[in-house]
Amino acid sequence: MIKLPTANELDELLSTATITRLQRRTLEAYKENGDDKSTAEQLGITSQSVRRAIEAARKRALAKGIDRLVPTGLVVKGVSTYYTV
Repeated sequence: MIKLPTANELDELLSTATITRLQRRTLEAYKENGDDKSTAEQLGITSQSVRRAIEAARKRALAKGIDRLVPTGLVVKGVSTYYTV
């Protein structure tokens, strides 16, 4: 089962530039409505599609290495691959 996001995670996902327009629209509607069923009704899609869009947004953010909160008002433009060990 897909875990639905908390308010902090929603803000983090919305602040990333890696998500698609559909994922962003779904996340914004979810933030406004608070649950997947109301969001699905508003967007005219199934609640399963809402949960899949949320999970896809998480995967896109993690694939780009965005696994930390970004301060409100800031957007991640890129993530360094230079690490010192």
